[in-house]
Amino acid sequence: MPSGNASTKIELRQRHQALCREIEAHNHRYYSLASPVITDQEYDALLYELQRLEEAHPELVTPDSPTQRVGGAPSQGFETVAHAVPMLSIDNTYNEAELRNFDGRVRRGLEGVEPHYVVELKIDGVSVSLRYENGLLVRAATRGDGVQGDDITANARTIRSCPLRLREESAESGAEDLFESPAVKAPGVVEVRGEIYMTIRELERINEEREKEGLEPFRNPRNTTAGTLKLLDPRQVARRGLRAYFYDVVEGASGLATHREILNYLQRVGLPVNPHRAYCETIDDVIAFCSVWQEKRHELAYEIDGMVVKVDDLNQRRLLGATAKAPRWVIAYKFPAEISRTRLVDIQVQVGKSGALTPVAVLEPTRLAGTVVKRASLHNFEELTRKDLRIGDLVEVQKAGEIIPQVIRAIPEERPADARSVPPPDCCPACGSRVHKDPEGVFYRCLNTACPAQIKEKLGHFASRAAMDIDGLGPALIEQLVEKGLAETPSDLFALTLADLVQLERMGEKSARNILEAIDTSRSRPLNRLLLGLGIRHVGARTAQALSRRFDSLDGLMTATPEALTEVEDIGEIVAASIVDYFEVPENRSHIERLRKAGLCFTAEKTMPDTPHPHLAGKSFVVTGTLESGTREEIHGRIQAMGGRVSGSISAKTDFLVAGENAGSKLDKARALGVTVLNEAEFLNLLQTDSQEA
Repeated sequence: MPSGNASTKIELRQRHQALCREIEAHNHRYYSLASPVITDQEYDALLYELQRLEEAHPELVTPDSPTQRVGGAPSQGFETVAHAVPMLSIDNTYNEAELRNFDGRVRRGLEGVEPHYVVELKIDGVSVSLRYENGLLVRAATRGDGVQGDDITANARTIRSCPLRLREESAESGAEDLFESPAVKAPGVVEVRGEIYMTIRELERINEEREKEGLEPFRNPRNTTAGTLKLLDPRQVARRGLRAYFYDVVEGASGLATHREILNYLQRVGLPVNPHRAYCETIDDVIAFCSVWQEKRHELAYEIDGMVVKVDDLNQRRLLGATAKAPRWVIAYKFPAEISRTRLVDIQVQVGKSGALTPVAVLEPTRLAGTVVKRASLHNFEELTRKDLRIGDLVEVQKAGEIIPQVIRAIPEERPADARSVPPPDCCPACGSRVHKDPEGVFYRCLNTACPAQIKEKLGHFASRAAMDIDGLGPALIEQLVEKGLAETPSDLFALTLADLVQLERMGEKSARNILEAIDTSRSRPLNRLLLGLGIRHVGARTAQALSRRFDSLDGLMTATPEALTEVEDIGEIVAASIVDYFEVPENRSHIERLRKAGLCFTAEKTMPDTPHPHLAGKSFVVTGTLESGTREEIHGRIQAMGGRVSGSISAKTDFLVAGENAGSKLDKARALGVTVLNEAEFLNLLQTDSQEA
C-alpha cells in the first residue's frame, strides 16, 4: 500500500487534475456554448483554489493549466513563423449585383453543378492560425503576409476562448448542432484558423481606465485588438479580455466533406464557433441572410463589417481553386458605410500645435459603426460655411474608413428656427490673441507662440506614438505640467524630476518613476521621430523619414538651402520654405540646443542599400488603406530601404499602388489611370522576390 505521504501526493494531483478539467469545462460552456452553469464568483473561487494549490505545490503545474493564461514575462520581440498552408486574402463585394456575379463565376467553374453556400459573420478582428500537437496548443501566429506571420503563442495563451488543450471528441457536443456531420477522431496535429476580437463593452472598459489615467482613448475594437496582440508583455494582453471564434481546419482533420462538418468538428474539440451562420441552397438565400444581418449587426456584442460567403462542398472548392491572391470559392460581402442622424448641439474651436483654429462638432451621443460618437472635426471654417452647418441642426454622421467621425450634411427640412451659425473667431479662444487668416490658405491661426493651447498640443504631438512615443504622457498629465509651469517646450520634459511629478494629482511615486523612465527611453528615438516631434509645419512622418535619409544629421538639415531641400522626394518649394523658416527662428534653434544637451539622437541611420533591389529601384509607390504587416510609416520605410520612392498621391507616373483594407478613392483613381494595384500579400511577395534576386 502507498505510504501516507505518497497517498497525499496522489490526492493532490487528482484534485489538481479535477480542478483543471472543471475550469476548462466551464470555459467551454461560457465561450463555445454560451451556456454557463455557474456564476462568475463561483468560477473565480475554483480558479483561486487552483492557484493556491499550485503555489503550494509547483510540481503540479502543467502547460495546459488554466493558471497559465495570466501570461509570463515580457518577450524581446516576435519571431516569424511559416504557415503550414498560406493564409490567402478574400475578395470583396459591396452589393447584391456583385454577389450574383460571384455566384455566376462559381457556377461556370463547376460547369453547371449546383453550389450550396455557408454564410458567416465577418468579424472585424485579427486573423490567426493555431497549431495543436497531441491536443496541446504549441503555436499561434498572425496572418502576416499570408505566407508567414508573427509568433504570438504567449499572447494567445492568455485568451480564454483559445483552448490550451483540445477536448476529446464525444458523441455529445454539448450544444444543439445547426448541421449534421459524421464523427471524426482528432489526429496528433491540428492547425485551425480563426479571428481574435474585442467586444465593444471591453473597449469601453479599457477606455474608461485610460481616461482616468489621462491617456488617449483607443478608437475602435479592431485596431485595439491588433495593437494588443503586438504587445510584448503577455500579462498586459491577459488584462484586455480578447476573445476568438474559429472557422476552418487546414491540417489534421481528415474525412470532412463540407464546411458544415468543419464547423461541427471545431465545436466538438472545444474551439468556439460563431453561432450566427446559415446554410443557403441558392444565392437568393445568401442575399436574404446578408440583408438580415446588415440590419441586426448592432445587436451583437462585437463589431462585424460584413458577411463571408463560402462554397460548402470541399470537393467543389478544390475544383474552383484560387487565384494568386484569393480562393475562388469564397467572397466577402462588405456592408455599406453606416450613416447616423443626430443633433449638432455645439460648435467649439480647437487650437492646434501650429495655431490653426479648427471648428469641432459637439454631437448628441450616437452609436455609429460600433462606438459612441460625441465629437467630429469640421476641418475648417470654409468647410463649415460650404456645408451650412448650424448649432441645433439635425445632421448625418458617418465614419471615414470606419474610424474617423465626420459630419456629412445638415437636414435642411429639420432645421429649427433658432439654429445658429458660427463665424470664424476674431480672437483665440485659449489666449485671447487676435487671429490671422492664412494669405493663401483656409485656416485661421493664433500667432502667439506662448498660447497655452498650442503649448499643450505641441507637447502632446512630441510625446505621441508616431513621434517620440513617450508612454503615459497623455493630455491630462500635459495639462497639469503646463498649468503648473513645469513644461512649456518639449525640451523641458527632459528636465523633469521625481519631485516635480509626485506633486501632481493622481501621481504616485511608482507612476512618476514610470513616466521618467519613458522620457529617458525616448532619448534614443531615431532622427526621423525627432523631426516629426518638432512639429515643423508641413513635415509629416513620410517627409521626416525622407529628410533623415537625405541628411546625415539634424545639423546638416538645419543648414540646408531651399534648393537642397527641394531635391528630396516629395518636397516642393512650400515645404522647403517652411523648413528653412523654422530653423531661422532663434527660439527654435535654442530649443534644439536644449534637446541636444538632453542627449537626444541627432544623427541619421543609413538605411539605403548599396545595391537597390531590381523591381523597386526608382519605382514610385503609393500606400493606402489598412495594412496588417506594419504601420504606414513602416511600409514606407521598407520601400525606401529597397530603393523605391514613396508618394502621397496617385498620378500617371505612379508605378504601384499598395492597397490594404478600406483603400478608398485612391484605388479607384489607380484603376482609372492603369496603375498596377498590389494587395498586401502581393506586395510582400514582391519584396521577398526582390530579396532573393538581389
